[in-house]
Amino acid sequence: MRRVAAFFGESFVPLLLLFALLVAGTAYLNGVAEDAAVQTRVVDVVPVGGEWSEEQLSESGMEESAFGAEVELDLALPEVASARQLSAGRDYAGAMSVLSAAVAHTPGHAALLNELGVTALKGGNLPAAVGALERSVVAEPSYFRGWFNLGVARTRAGDATGARAAYEKAAALHPKHFETTYNLALLLLAGGDTKGAADLLLACTELVGGDRKARAWFSLGVALGRLGDEEGALDAYRRAIEFRPAYLLPRYNVAVLHAAKGDAAGMEKAQAAVTEILALSQDFSPAWFLQGRIASALGDDEKALAAYDRASRLAPGFWKARYNAGLLALRLGRLDESEGRFARLASDWPDRPEPVFNLGQVARKRGNLDKAEQSFRRAIQVAGGVYTEAEVNQALVLRTLGKNDEALAILDKILAREPGYVPARMNRALVLMSIGKLDEGRDALRLVLATEPRNVKAWYNLGKIEERAGRHKDAVAAYERVLELSPGHLRAAVNLGIERAKVGDSSGAVDAYRKALAIDPAYTPAWYNLGVALRAENKLQEAIEAYQRVIEADPENTKAIQNLGVVYAKLGRRDLAIAQFDAALALTPGDASIRYNLAVQQRSLGRDELAMTELSRVLQIKPGHRKAASAMASILLARGDFGGAVKLLAPFSASGKASAPMAAKLARAYLELGKTDQALGVLEKAVAKYPDSQDLKRLLDRAKTGKGRS
Repeated sequence: MRRVAAFFGESFVPLLLLFALLVAGTAYLNGVAEDAAVQTRVVDVVPVGGEWSEEQLSESGMEESAFGAEVELDLALPEVASARQLSAGRDYAGAMSVLSAAVAHTPGHAALLNELGVTALKGGNLPAAVGALERSVVAEPSYFRGWFNLGVARTRAGDATGARAAYEKAAALHPKHFETTYNLALLLLAGGDTKGAADLLLACTELVGGDRKARAWFSLGVALGRLGDEEGALDAYRRAIEFRPAYLLPRYNVAVLHAAKGDAAGMEKAQAAVTEILALSQDFSPAWFLQGRIASALGDDEKALAAYDRASRLAPGFWKARYNAGLLALRLGRLDESEGRFARLASDWPDRPEPVFNLGQVARKRGNLDKAEQSFRRAIQVAGGVYTEAEVNQALVLRTLGKNDEALAILDKILAREPGYVPARMNRALVLMSIGKLDEGRDALRLVLATEPRNVKAWYNLGKIEERAGRHKDAVAAYERVLELSPGHLRAAVNLGIERAKVGDSSGAVDAYRKALAIDPAYTPAWYNLGVALRAENKLQEAIEAYQRVIEADPENTKAIQNLGVVYAKLGRRDLAIAQFDAALALTPGDASIRYNLAVQQRSLGRDELAMTELSRVLQIKPGHRKAASAMASILLARGDFGGAVKLLAPFSASGKASAPMAAKLARAYLELGKTDQALGVLEKAVAKYPDSQDLKRLLDRAKTGKGRS
């Protein structure tokens, strides 16, 4: 049942995120492509009866085990009595030796051969068991007990077809024999003939009473559940409980069925069923396990972890309980605890790759990528060379380490084996993006979307690739598709705003950032980017409010403080602007951009000395700052310090880095100093570089006609 499988799937998908902040006046570029890392699943649910084995766990609940072999109770032979005494002491080899000697004296004795077969079965010698029982029914074809036991032996030997034939022969000889009908039904159930199994189990409910009738109703419930008849299954489980009130297995399966619905009502009923089980037996480990699953599904990870630990203490060999506890510790961020749990699992189950895989996940979360890669590699070795999830994660780590060729080789190997495996194809696209093969990465993602058009991660990563390739309209379309499929995708909303701004749609950018803030009102990058977009829209008061929200959440965000100062300056509120620039410089005194803005505001208020001080500091920090040099030259010219202006601007002109205004100021300074030839040289080069500058042309005409004074 898929709903049950979905409920019991345990998956953690760690995503590798990068977060970059552009300079003031730009936006946060938040959320680089998502790595589709994969975690192994744990399929939960448990077996049946007072005793249970984890091997009997299935996705639809517990299942009963078949009835065991039978011997003749009245086989009054001294050899049989001696053999049974040896069997009671678990000396099955000795018992078989005694019985084999007896069979040698009476080779056609069907009951004696049956005794030998059952003894071999108890001792785990399946070939000897099958051989003796086959000889038994050959010696006496109508010997019912021999056929029944042969069915048991063949089942345990993995011969389902032969077992079914033996049970059918036994049923023909003894149609009312409950154990034969029941075991045959379980065989059909295991073989996929669920309807045939259900018919036989329904017949079983009429053959006996008491505990065996309860077992029949229970297994009928399992069959009906597999047929999709949920109400019929629940009714059968209730009937099983009526005939055996302390029967834990049907109560367990009732809880599984309810929990699989996934809604609040189903979880409540599942919890009630688990509570009833634990009231009957506090030592029933599967109930604690299921308690953990329910708590985990409801988001109470602490309760779930405690329940798994209780299950593990009751049954130290309960792999799934211990494994899920490790996964929960990892999800809770308790890396030391999680590492310890997985290390013990790896020691106790050295042939299982999952603990080693998760040790790699722990190392990866700690940032120890070399250790993570080694763990993933080891997990693949333990798995026999093929462990897709570990291979994908190994490739992700190698990509992060910059070993892109190795990562591609692993992903290509996976896709050669499993061409349709989406995580490998997705991560291959990410590797291609990392090495700049953007078109190939885009093609890889389009292959994913061809088969999974609603794959949100693929659309998001496609947006990132289009963004890096400069195809901003295509990036907008990809992010819009992400939000259609997943309206709560915060990073897509922020990135959509960035890309809309890049295509000149500042109004659309504002809408995108507001959508991001509707998803998470406390998300600071969205407030920052909203401020940038609102400033571009000239909605300055709203921009002020956006930047103030950023600063409230992050008082040391110098970019937001600086941008707030810029907005105040645009509004003519210069003292407030200066206060913001001073606050920003207190945090980052070496920021040339902030000092330049402060100087501009000081000069606008006529505070030339303060402006000159700041501009000098800007040029000390960043000697090539053209705007600062140009502004300082304006002050020097106004003061009549033409030589100082020349000294400041000449290096920019000589290196070809002077702007048109800088060239004009330098030419004026030369003219004021009477150095017409130098002025002409500067102006001729500048006009050639900036042919649209009317100011430069007028100065050039003046210089040529000998009007050397401005």
